[in-house]
Parts: sequence; C-alpha cells; structure tokens
Amino acid sequence: MTYAQIKRFTLELINRYSIAGEPVSPAYNQQADRIQRIPNLINAALKQISLTLDPFGQALPDELPQTPPDTYELFAPEGWIQTACYYAAAYLVADENEFLYAALMNEFETFLNRLAGGRIRAEYTEVRPAYDFGGMEWLS
Repeated sequence: MTYAQIKRFTLELINRYSIAGEPVSPAYNQQADRIQRIPNLINAALKQISLTLDPFGQALPDELPQTPPDTYELFAPEGWIQTACYYAAAYLVADENEFLYAALMNEFETFLNRLAGGRIRAEYTEVRPAYDFGGMEWLS
C-alpha cells in the first residue's frame, strides 16, 4: 500500500481530508502538522500490532521514513496497515475530540483483536421482566 493511500485513509477517518470532494489545503485546521505526524503514528501502531501477534518481535514490518513521498510503498499486510490507520487517526484527534478518539481507539482494538484471531460476540442472557413480582396471578 502506498503512503498516499495510507495518508488518505487515515485522514478520511477523521473527516478532514476533503470538503465536498475537494482536497483540503495543508494550511487548513493544522492539516500540515497532522500529515507530518502520520508516519510516526503508523510506525508505532505497526510495532504494537506486530508485538501483539508475535510477542518475540520476529515479524516486525517495514517502517515509514520520517517524510515519505506519496509513492513510497509500505510492505506490510494490508489488514495491519488499515488497523494502524485507526490508531493514527485516533491520536491525531486526541486533543480535540475525546469522543472521536475513543471511537477510533475502540475500532483499533476491535481490529487488533480480530487480527489476533479473537472473536468478539455478544452474549445474551434471559432478562426477568421488570414488573414480574410473582404471585400476582389475580391481575390476569
């Protein structure tokens, strides 16, 4: 996956890459600062993913350089890269929107759990009706 694709996906997660389909100016909303932080955040996420899946660190993927060109190709499993984009997007908005940060980090953790082979499923238990006091057959 190229860095341009990684950057676009990460910024789309926080809805700051385009307005009505037009690319956002780098000067808008600290966009240039966010773009500069993406490579480090992606690298940190990929390390965390790698160490989660392989605690001995033998499967560390390539890293992005500090300022990669848009054509730079990152060689890592696509699922890892997409999961890392959620991590990066979460930290890009952490200071501005704690609710979006929490939502994106939850998505990151969910995808990380899926990569690790875990399954998240809801468990349903029978819930007793709130007004079932028992012994009130005379009401029916």
